[in-house]
Amino acid sequence: MSASDASISIESEDVIRLILQFLKENNLVDSMRELQLESGVALNTVDDIDGFLSDIRYGRWDSVLQQVVGLRIPSEKLVCVL
Repeated sequence: MSASDASISIESEDVIRLILQFLKENNLVDSMRELQLESGVALNTVDDIDGFLSDIRYGRWDSVLQQVVGLRIPSEKLVCVL
């Protein structure tokens, strides 16, 4: 097999996630949001998982909601039924 015969298969959603990560890191939030809407692909990341968990544990819901609003999480996972 020659070097020209080798190929790599990359899913289109992975490429979109890479672009979304770039947009997020460069504070291009509007472009990121629009690409998510148009592509149907969500980045679904939290910048600081320890801080996020701390906010949940200590009831800082304003901070939690600001982070969760950009994520695509099924509603049954967002709601705790007692």
